[in-house]
Amino acid sequence: MHHWRSITVTNKVLVSFIVLSVSTLLLSQSVSAQMEKAIIGYPSRSYNILVLHVAEVKGFFRDEKLDPVIVQIGGGTGITAALSGDLHYYWNFTAPVVGVLNQGLPVKIIAVFNTLLHQVVARPEIKSAVDLHGKKFGVTRIQGPDHLQAIGILQAKGADPKNIQFVNFAGGDPARVLVLRKGLVDAIAVSPPNPYTLQKEGYTVIGGPRDLKIPNLASALSATDQRLKQRPDHIKKVLRALMRGLQFVHQNRDDTTKIMMRWLNESQEIASASYDTLLPELSRDGTFSDTEIQHSIEGIKMAISSTKSISLSQIRDFTILHQVQKELGVR
Repeated sequence: MHHWRSITVTNKVLVSFIVLSVSTLLLSQSVSAQMEKAIIGYPSRSYNILVLHVAEVKGFFRDEKLDPVIVQIGGGTGITAALSGDLHYYWNFTAPVVGVLNQGLPVKIIAVFNTLLHQVVARPEIKSAVDLHGKKFGVTRIQGPDHLQAIGILQAKGADPKNIQFVNFAGGDPARVLVLRKGLVDAIAVSPPNPYTLQKEGYTVIGGPRDLKIPNLASALSATDQRLKQRPDHIKKVLRALMRGLQFVHQNRDDTTKIMMRWLNESQEIASASYDTLLPELSRDGTFSDTEIQHSIEGIKMAISSTKSISLSQIRDFTILHQVQKELGVR
């Protein structure tokens, strides 16, 4: 009798567990059904997408009933995917500008988050920018963002870039760090946390974004003209989540640093140094001045040898962003 009672109790527990599991699954599906996808492409995993990462980690997208799908994809491919509807947004300043310049693509930048973070880092025996005269400098591609940033920093530090040999090494920051460590080049331009990691190894940080009179813009969110017309409600939700992420980074140094440490597996020292470099380059409200935007466009035009004249209205549309700024009281 006791034996069967035991089995009966166990079965009741099992049935209860099954009912609970099914109920939880149905509830999960119901919640999921209420959530709308927000598919955002980005070019590379770095602190250039910190605001996006923080907005995801802190649940700011969920607060807007959005399920963020973050996809790593190259710039040109990313814009093409946005135009086909496979992506909803793309996170990069250069890619949409190139698309408009080269092909007149119907895309707009709808928010801008930070400038290029690259710093010039050289071999230990090199102590100044002028010491790089006659030396090799590794870049992802000639006239690419890291090359243009390096030229500006080197000029600000008194060097003549014409006296420096720039060499292509395809790949992102990790590839350039590798060629520097192997001694294949004498200097590179890389974004945090790489400069601080290399500095601890004895390499020399020559200069960074703060040496530039006008910054080069790096991180922006773009959307197609079609999405701007048809889904302003969705855009507003995404921008609201990102603006909250932006505010969080500005207002919560310790918590943001902890997120950075977990995300890229960095020490507190490196994450803190990276945060201190990033913060001055971060927008306060999702925009930069027309002068700064135009300066970056001109740099991109030089990089792709374009002489096409375009207006800022062909490049950016901050209409919905301004609405979000007003709602959140950040403008």
